[in-house]
Amino acid sequence: MTVDHCPLSLVAFVRWFLWKSRNVLIFQGSCDNAIEVWHLAARSNAEFKDVNSLPSRHLSSFQVSPWQSPPADFIKVNCDASFDHITNKAGLAAIFRDSNGEVVGGSTMLVSSFSVVTAEALACRLGFVAAFRQGWKKITLESNNEGVISRLLKHEFSCWEYAFVEDDILSFSYLFDVCSFSFVRRSSNGAADWLTKNTRNRSCPRDWVLSIPPELASLL
Repeated sequence: MTVDHCPLSLVAFVRWFLWKSRNVLIFQGSCDNAIEVWHLAARSNAEFKDVNSLPSRHLSSFQVSPWQSPPADFIKVNCDASFDHITNKAGLAAIFRDSNGEVVGGSTMLVSSFSVVTAEALACRLGFVAAFRQGWKKITLESNNEGVISRLLKHEFSCWEYAFVEDDILSFSYLFDVCSFSFVRRSSNGAADWLTKNTRNRSCPRDWVLSIPPELASLL
């Protein structure tokens, strides 16, 4: 397929990554080869189409208000990821709160990732693994990535890069007595968002669960 016959969105992504590679070559003396640039553009275009192909209506669990407490004896797991397209590094975070809104646990991790969608799926899996290790039986998981949540609810996985991660998430979900997935706005996921960005920047305190930083506390 030539660029002239590519979808407009793919052409835009190709031009963007060519521009980035040019800048890296000028300022750092290294550059991705043409095949790597094409793969990066194709992957970003696939993510773009994946998001824009979702139904215009929101999922039934959609929330527009700030974070809401889960039912009694449930644990709410808020997950998020922050992805760096240049380094392919991603900060993952899962924060656990009870029905009183109290932070009862959490987990963060810095990983390499194929894409932002893969990173978001890895964050959800991190949440499930950590919740299982804590021994909780009733959980509700929230993410501000509508694509990941939609595929988990429909059990429809299309892209090999993150399909195996989302399949792992479903496998873990069967280990709980009660488990649900919900999509929320980023405004309802502020604490997890703060954790991911600071984890990616290597500035998140390791003991943040026991000693919550003031900036994070303001988001709870």
